[in-house]
Amino acid sequence: MLKNKIYSYLFNEILKNFITILLTFTAIAWTVRAVNFLELMVDDGYNSLVYFKYSVLNIPNIVARFVPLSFLISLTISIIRFEKKQELLILWTTGLNKLKVVNIFLLIAFFLTLFQIILSSLVNPFLLNKSRSLLRDTASVQFNSVLRSNDFSDAFKGITFYVDKKNDYNELINIFIKDQGGNFNTI
Repeated sequence: MLKNKIYSYLFNEILKNFITILLTFTAIAWTVRAVNFLELMVDDGYNSLVYFKYSVLNIPNIVARFVPLSFLISLTISIIRFEKKQELLILWTTGLNKLKVVNIFLLIAFFLTLFQIILSSLVNPFLLNKSRSLLRDTASVQFNSVLRSNDFSDAFKGITFYVDKKNDYNELINIFIKDQGGNFNTI
């Protein structure tokens, strides 16, 4: 009974450190990536809700990349912490088998590897497809947000728009289109 509590204590300490480190790395990387996605709002004219949904859909991809590193760091921190508190020395002198402690580490590594494989092969492709469809479906709805009144807009390659004004219904009035790339020749 005592050994089961010891094993669960070791397991809980490593898992607690792992989750803390993983969430910290994910928050930092997600913030950096979300700042890079600001281009969606500024240049492409998507609204803030689309930007937020798109950046949230990329979180599992970030998590999957940091699972191995977080586990290695959490295992190292946990072992160093156990050594500083002399917990491992106490466990060895009471007759705890070192091989069983290593088996706990391997068991945790196996489950985290399985978690990463599922996340990388099933969840991430689904969410990547969902984020792409989110941008694809809202692109035609947000066309007017790229065009501003009394301003030239060259957000589209080879096409320059000038809109004199917009009315209350967000309709464009007096539009000038310069098609340098020949994009409208097929219409």
